[in-house]
Amino acid sequence: MKQLKTIIIIGGSISGMTAALALQGVAQQLIILEKQSRAALQAQHPHYVTAIDQQANIFIRDETSVQGLALRCYGDISGVYVQNNNNLTFLQADMVINASGTDSKMALWLQCVGYEAVKTEQETLVLSHPRTRTMTLTSHRYDTMSELPQGLYMIGNTLSNIAKIANRQADIASIEAQMLKNCLVKGSGCNMQFHKQLGRIIGLIIKEYRAIAHQSITRERHFETIQQPTADNPALQSSS
Repeated sequence: MKQLKTIIIIGGSISGMTAALALQGVAQQLIILEKQSRAALQAQHPHYVTAIDQQANIFIRDETSVQGLALRCYGDISGVYVQNNNNLTFLQADMVINASGTDSKMALWLQCVGYEAVKTEQETLVLSHPRTRTMTLTSHRYDTMSELPQGLYMIGNTLSNIAKIANRQADIASIEAQMLKNCLVKGSGCNMQFHKQLGRIIGLIIKEYRAIAHQSITRERHFETIQQPTADNPALQSSS
C-alpha cells in the first residue's frame, strides 16, 4: 500500500479522532479540522485529544471551519477550502474524511460541484429509558448515491445519529475506522463500496435499536395498565 501524503478529517468528533488514530500509519500527516476551540474539544473528549497529542503525525487545527471541497478535473478529491481568523485558504489532501455531524454541509457542497442530491431520512423514536422522551433519528443516505468523488468518505453522525441515540459512538467509530483502514489497504476506488457496506451496518443497528425501543415502550405501557385500579383488582383501588 502506497503511503498517502495528507489525510484531512473534518470534525474532531469521536468518529473523527478514532479514524485519525487508526490511520496514522498510512499517511505522512493527518489534519483534524475542528470549528470549536481546542479547550472545548479537550473538555468534551479528553482521552481522545490526549491520544492524538501523543502521535507525531496527527495535528488538530481548532477554530477552523471548512467552506467547501476542491476536486481535480477527473473527479478525485484534491483538498478543502478552510476559514480561520477570517482568512480563506486551500489545504491539499489525498483523502478527505467528513466526520462533522448531522448538520454537515457536505450534501450542499457535492451538489455545487455537480453531484446528485443526498437522500435524507428522518424518524421519530420514542424512548422510555431512563425516562420517556422522543428523539429524531436522522440518516443521510450517501450509500444510495451512484457516485462520489474518489478519496471522499463520510463517517459518524454525518451518516446517521443512531450511534449517539443508542449511546454506541465509540463502538461504531471503531467499526468505521477499521473499515476505512481495510479500504485503504485495498487501494483507490473503493469509497462507494465502503459507503454501501457501512450503510448496511448502520441499517441493521437502526433496526435493532428500533425493536428495542418498541419493546421498552410496550413493557412500560403494559406495566401502567396493570397498575390501574379495576373492579377485578381491588388491591389497586384507592381507599375511600
